[in-house]
Amino acid sequence: MGLYFRKSVRIGPFRVNLSKGGVGLSLGIPGLRVGSGPRGNYIQMGARGIYYRAALPLSKSPQRPISPPPTSQTPGAPRAPKSPRIPDNTLAEFETIESRDPASFVDSSSAQLLEEIRGKHRLIRCWPAIATATLVYIGFAIANEWSTWALLLGFIVGITASTFAYRWDIQRKLVALHYELEDAALSNYTAFVSSATALARATRQWHISARAGVKDRKYHAGAGVSVRRKKAAIGTALPAFVVSNLDPVAIALSDTTFYFFPDRILVYRGNNLGALAYSDLEASASTTRFIESEGVASDARVVEHTWQYVNKTGGPDRRFKNNRKLPVCEYGQLALKSASGVNELMMFSAHGSEPGFVAALRLLR
Repeated sequence: MGLYFRKSVRIGPFRVNLSKGGVGLSLGIPGLRVGSGPRGNYIQMGARGIYYRAALPLSKSPQRPISPPPTSQTPGAPRAPKSPRIPDNTLAEFETIESRDPASFVDSSSAQLLEEIRGKHRLIRCWPAIATATLVYIGFAIANEWSTWALLLGFIVGITASTFAYRWDIQRKLVALHYELEDAALSNYTAFVSSATALARATRQWHISARAGVKDRKYHAGAGVSVRRKKAAIGTALPAFVVSNLDPVAIALSDTTFYFFPDRILVYRGNNLGALAYSDLEASASTTRFIESEGVASDARVVEHTWQYVNKTGGPDRRFKNNRKLPVCEYGQLALKSASGVNELMMFSAHGSEPGFVAALRLLR
């Protein structure tokens, strides 16, 4: 960080910073601002004319792994035994657990809504073109050494036009969903939100994206199945460019997000969108034992232990050096499926809330 004195001109929420190196632009609140100037992007903090500023790098260079220092071997000393080589093909091929393209999910009662959302998504935004034109103007003005007033005037006009265009783009792309629920429907949806909140309390939530059978268990801690998992998230949120008088339950699984509104489920995957009726979605809860190699969550239940490499009796294989002792945790699982092609599997570090979610989901049918 560096200590410096600044000169600036305030224009609405923006601040034009003037220096010998050129003109910069910043935006923020008193005491904290983010901006861009002749020397690149930066963040600054401070008050009364004295500020601390730190540069924001554009990208991070990949870190190279640190090689361990070479070890010396005393002449004549016996060499440490090497661990045996792990053979290939100890696992079967991974089978992907994934839903079909959401565009194939077409609930008849949601066809008109889907068409409206898709149509508004296809609308071209205007503000990027105006912002680009403003930057081109400023660059041309600087290159041709135009007067400061011409530069500031173009900047003010461009920023103002970009701001109004940005708001207009959002307004014309918005889809409004308004709900007035009767007592029974409100009670059922409130119970569903509560059950999703209970699921979200798990310290860790995973999406199981693929699984494979184990051909030789002694190289896989005695497990019969190996899985690939990614972080998942449960909360309340609205899809992009959708406004509503309630925030639906949202379940984010890898690249697919499910939004549970009171009357339908909207499914997003990138630019693809689909809708499901609650009558088409089936949920099931279960528990599973999982050999954890990434650290045990605070709310997980450890039921036993095993070894990274096991022998025929289940004990540690002494041929392997640094053979780790691994905990076996009891996790909760939640599966979502439908005849139209939904196929998702989640896992939770704390189990017990999954049956309540399944029961609440059935009430919405």
